[in-house]
Amino acid sequence: MKINDTNMQATQGLSSYARGETARPNPEKATEGTVPVPQERIDLSGKARDVLQLQKAVTEAPEVREDKVNELKARIESGNYNVSAGDIASKIVGDSLTDLIR
Repeated sequence: MKINDTNMQATQGLSSYARGETARPNPEKATEGTVPVPQERIDLSGKARDVLQLQKAVTEAPEVREDKVNELKARIESGNYNVSAGDIASKIVGDSLTDLIR
């Protein structure tokens, strides 16, 4: 194998990696003759960013949706709100099972 400057640079880069040094030192902290301090960095995947956005949206959403409450109140008062007993039972059982899983 022929050793040239390119191979030496690659070898030095691998040696730095093995010692835990970063390939891109912080120019503000590094001074000549010192070992650069590794920088902390977090890379989030697209899915992780989506989850964070959804969590933020949920926490910012109102606890009570006044528009839905007012709509249901109006339907109940006018007699137009009818729910079957089967729908109510399904919801109760579904919620109970969900609580057991948590």
